[in-house]
Amino acid sequence: MAQTAERWQLAIVDDGSTDQSFALAKSFAEKDARIIVLSQKNKGTASARDLGYKTLECDYLAYLDADDELAPEYLDKMATLIAENPSHVLYACNILYKFPDKEYVAWDYSQVSVVSLQDWGVSPDISMAGSIIRKKDYYSLGGFTGYDSYVEDLYLLVRFLVSGNAVIAPDALYRYHRIHRHHKSSAKLKVWRSAIASLEHIKSTVSMTPEQERVISSRIELYRQYQREFLVESIKYGWHIVTKTVTMSKPYRILLGQAKRFLKK
Repeated sequence: MAQTAERWQLAIVDDGSTDQSFALAKSFAEKDARIIVLSQKNKGTASARDLGYKTLECDYLAYLDADDELAPEYLDKMATLIAENPSHVLYACNILYKFPDKEYVAWDYSQVSVVSLQDWGVSPDISMAGSIIRKKDYYSLGGFTGYDSYVEDLYLLVRFLVSGNAVIAPDALYRYHRIHRHHKSSAKLKVWRSAIASLEHIKSTVSMTPEQERVISSRIELYRQYQREFLVESIKYGWHIVTKTVTMSKPYRILLGQAKRFLKK
């Protein structure tokens, strides 16, 4: 609501919250006709975004997670980026990561840059967070809910890059807040598994060139390597705990069991 641009529409989706979020959102909508408030039973991030997108009457879409923020000049600068680069399918910006103890800009872009699927395969310096897409393209590609993925952003991003190039602004216009620097170990394992499954699903369902298929296959193998390295470290750490005769928590025992079964394959 602090945007320097005045022409925008905002859909706030309450995804089954148990606090006063819905009432607070309604209070904003009562003061500003550009704001629409929706509510649904808890169905997850992808479903909430899709519901908001369906409700908006606009040609371009972007999302903002509840704990993040946009720079005030975000819409103005992104509108300029789109106007100057009309032939691309996705319009991204740099990201400012904000931790309790430090801040840093995600990627080293010094100028507006075009990013292809091949570029992403070498160095995935782009994110759906802060990106703007055309509403018609979103639905033609199946949207967030076209496939049940734990990494829905990755799934949508790669499908867009298969269909065309992205362009990214060097400015850190999306501010990504994290209370904790690291994810839980069990969540990391789920991310790698879902990333691999999502890319394999894209390979099997989306028409692409042999070179694009090679890029995705290479990224799948890289994610498998990350998964294996993580599991190896989990086993090493688990053995260290056992030798120290320290009792492991139940989630960690489950993770250690998964790691051993995976490495036997």
